[in-house]
Amino acid sequence: MSHTPKIYVAGHLGMVGSAIVRQLLTQGHPAARIVTRSHAELDLIDQAAVRAFFAAEKPDQVYLAAAKVGGIHANNSYPAEFIYQNLMIEANIIDAAFRDGVRKLLFHDLQLPLTLYEGWFETGRLPAIKMLLLNKTLPVILSPIGITVLGAASALLLRRPRLVWLALAWLWLCSMPITGNLLIRAAEQGAVRLPAETVQQAQAVVVLSGMARTVNAPPSSTPYVREWGDAVDRLEGGLALMRAKRAPRLIFTGGRVPWDVLPTTEGDWLMEHARNRGLPAAAISITPPVQNTAEEAQAVAAMLKGSPSPHILLVTSAFHMPRAAVFGRFQIRPVACCAVWARNHMTFDP
Repeated sequence: MSHTPKIYVAGHLGMVGSAIVRQLLTQGHPAARIVTRSHAELDLIDQAAVRAFFAAEKPDQVYLAAAKVGGIHANNSYPAEFIYQNLMIEANIIDAAFRDGVRKLLFHDLQLPLTLYEGWFETGRLPAIKMLLLNKTLPVILSPIGITVLGAASALLLRRPRLVWLALAWLWLCSMPITGNLLIRAAEQGAVRLPAETVQQAQAVVVLSGMARTVNAPPSSTPYVREWGDAVDRLEGGLALMRAKRAPRLIFTGGRVPWDVLPTTEGDWLMEHARNRGLPAAAISITPPVQNTAEEAQAVAAMLKGSPSPHILLVTSAFHMPRAAVFGRFQIRPVACCAVWARNHMTFDP
């Protein structure tokens, strides 16, 4: 008679831990053989309590997905506390598992304050991080409201009232619907949506990240969750192409900005949605974590390495198409850029 392992999932209320529990139950693992404890029931920083718990429960396997997480402000304000508590959690569980003869320990590293920032210096990616931060902050400064505030502040400092009126006139002009419509049309360059059936076939459908954001979760749930942003039609476009059998493979890019507190990428989240919509898991791939369009192109090129001049269906937003031209640098031809909004099978030559 085979022995069903007793599994302890540390951090079962978090995003990763709860996903592990769901997967175990989906695969038919008995709920009675899955051990969980909330923070109120077991403080993983308390070494004596952790050792007593392991001695009493004697799990065969341990999945370590517990950690103290927080946003940018919390990480910047209490970096030592985050590192200390997470290191203690990891050390106590590994120590207790060794003492009680646990046969298997899966360690999912959630120590963001240590591993993330350390990785920036080790991999030489700090300049890319700076550019990403500028990309996110400059639009706020150069927005109509930002320029209006700067104009009003300059008027006060320079004692020139006319600057206030110019700033208000600029804000009024930019607030007009006709101005917004003209700017959107210019950004989208007259793109129109193409039916999936009219797009030529390719080796893969590639859906770029940028359609989700991380927000605080409701009370009694996980601390943070993802929700849809404005570009949700990218997922719909990718699924439509797969249903129309335009390609045998769907690739999600693993978008993840440095300050994201969730341990998984946007691609992992999109894959779960695609599977829930009926797409088989065998047809879905995810790139390693990426932070910008250039890294997305590089990661996709690595996944398609070995294919002579690979053709893909690149799914992105209309305004993002000019930036997506970077895919041509990696010997990839996006034959329908993009599949959500396209201009008559727009192509980019390497």
